[in-house]
Amino acid sequence: MKVTSFALTSAFCLIFTLPTGKLFRWKFSHFRVLTFEYKRIESVRATATFNSGSRFNDILIKQGNGQLFVKVKDPTFAEIIIPPLHMRLYSVDFAGDTNLLTIFSRPEIDIQKLSEDGTVHSKMSKETEFLVAMLFPIMKQNVSVGDSLDFPLSIPIHLFDNYVEYVNGHNRIRYLGSKGKLANFESQINTSDSIITFGSKEGGYTYTVQGDAKYEFDFEKGYFTQGFVRIGKGFKTNSSDTSISRQYTNLETRIELRLVNAR
Repeated sequence: MKVTSFALTSAFCLIFTLPTGKLFRWKFSHFRVLTFEYKRIESVRATATFNSGSRFNDILIKQGNGQLFVKVKDPTFAEIIIPPLHMRLYSVDFAGDTNLLTIFSRPEIDIQKLSEDGTVHSKMSKETEFLVAMLFPIMKQNVSVGDSLDFPLSIPIHLFDNYVEYVNGHNRIRYLGSKGKLANFESQINTSDSIITFGSKEGGYTYTVQGDAKYEFDFEKGYFTQGFVRIGKGFKTNSSDTSISRQYTNLETRIELRLVNAR
């Protein structure tokens, strides 16, 4: 793992070190339960161009407000719990007006055996592993202001609701400095090529991934106080043949975390 002193960042770190050389990490002895306000907004913008020359645009928005808990189980481990998240699905017309289509719930997420160094010692799906990486970043060595660390990242992608592949890249986290007892970090997702092609060059799909985030960490008490995450994914059909239809889809996920209670 190489330390650099430039570039933006993207990942999650549970260990932070200030220029003094002191290492900061989760401090389970300082709290029993952390309660975060958890907001998630997903938008899908699809455009199709048909061989007749006509175009079709469709915008869907999924929005949910809930909570996230970090609960200390013993001096060694804690767990991260996201209770069932109630989501509202809206369509957006050309005038920008929204129409509520349905209300549904996402199942509870329970992540066991989080250690103070940020490592999760339990089995997770690739989707959950990616979510944890984006919620709570981990820098496992000393850093000074402006330093950044790259962490391997496997980003799950899917077309037409079926997983196709995992895009390999890294989260680059940068330490921005501190104000009082709060340390600030920013991150940026970097994929291997930024553009990944599936199928044939003619008739296949090109996929792109981008993302960034900002975090605030209380290094005296040893926990995060807020985080803002944005992940953008997009794919388009590949074809230079104007006689067939082409499709462009952009998916963006925004997650906001704010600490509302610590006890």
